[in-house]
Amino acid sequence: ISSVLNGYDSKSGTSMAAPHVTGALAVLKQTYPTEGIDSLVTLLATSGTPVTENGVTTPRIDVGKAVAAIEPKPEADKKPRAFQVDNDKDVAIPDAPGAAVTSPVTVSEYPGNAPKNLKAYVNITHAYRGDVKLELLAPNGTTHLLKSPSVSDGADDVIAEFTVDASASPANGEWKLRMTDTDDGDAGTLTTWSLIFPTPFEQTTSQAIPETGTLTSTVNVSGIDGNAAGPLQVYTNITHTRIGDLRLVLQSPDGTSYTLKPYGSEAGGTLQTTYGVDATDVVANGTWTLKVTDSTTGSTGTLKGWSLGFPSYENQTVKAVPDKNYTEIWTKASGLSGVGSDKLQVFVHVEHEFLADLKIHLIAPDGSMHLLKNNGSPGKAGILKKVYTVDVTDLPVNGWWKLRVDDVGTGDTGTVNNFVVRF
Repeated sequence: ISSVLNGYDSKSGTSMAAPHVTGALAVLKQTYPTEGIDSLVTLLATSGTPVTENGVTTPRIDVGKAVAAIEPKPEADKKPRAFQVDNDKDVAIPDAPGAAVTSPVTVSEYPGNAPKNLKAYVNITHAYRGDVKLELLAPNGTTHLLKSPSVSDGADDVIAEFTVDASASPANGEWKLRMTDTDDGDAGTLTTWSLIFPTPFEQTTSQAIPETGTLTSTVNVSGIDGNAAGPLQVYTNITHTRIGDLRLVLQSPDGTSYTLKPYGSEAGGTLQTTYGVDATDVVANGTWTLKVTDSTTGSTGTLKGWSLGFPSYENQTVKAVPDKNYTEIWTKASGLSGVGSDKLQVFVHVEHEFLADLKIHLIAPDGSMHLLKNNGSPGKAGILKKVYTVDVTDLPVNGWWKLRVDDVGTGDTGTVNNFVVRF
């Protein structure tokens, strides 16, 4: 129907159809912004009402049916920022004169450049490890030498942590571990490696602790989504003639106080300690304050530095989810102080031909299993990117954390693409 000078008249042809179809596609694109144009055209054609004219049947578009034809796709949860990224995919290292091989990890959500003390943990099985040359390739192409070959090192395997100054390279992007066998006679395999970003939230300026007074020192935190960690890692480095005279209190950006150390009877010396604090009820970003109070006269000391750590571990190994079977992906936490909280965050990225087949558990270091997703929904192919909150109150945090994905149905397969544990 088209307006004319006097009343209304019936018109037909592409001049009339084009604006209707264009408007319909605009409505669908607004409703389903992630769908491609080909998908939306097909949706219009398949949801229309069949109309026969001159012996030819074609669909008449029905925008209402088209809008209701697709179940809206949920927005993917944002992956938490990780300070350790693992890749457990085995990579064969060919014997010389074979070409060098690489293994990648991708860093995201890390502002600015990489740190001066970037660490790379490497686990390689190789007879006569002196043959192996190891390099870390930054996203901007900068090469950092981790290990030179050595004809005098005849021991087996490379299991080591290397530290490099990567402050001239951007943190975000693809990092690669490059491995070269420089002498013939032996081959090897990379079994796992990790890129580790030490906490950037630290105060390194030495400050005197006043007698019978309180020293306040601050650290600014930014770039951490949501609340703080549990256990938040609070490292202090203090020298004092009587450690027992000191009380240490951490104050969050919203004013919540956590007693790290009460007054005691310890002798003088150095207090280099990491405290684990459940700070999951307070926002991470903002100014954190460490208060060091000396209760008596006659003793002196210095706060040499302190830092805050937000433990988060990511495994980027892509693993197949076999039909009517299961797979596991894992990451290892070590060196942490404190115990688990009721707000552990677990990010899962899974792709599967029928998501309803999948049952997903988190397995804690003590072997306890925590259900993240039960089978039964959603009943379609798709991508699952979701953050789950898990209650692991008082459970040990150090050890292997595993994601177990069970396919309980038949006829479909998929992959686990990413797994993050954020304390």
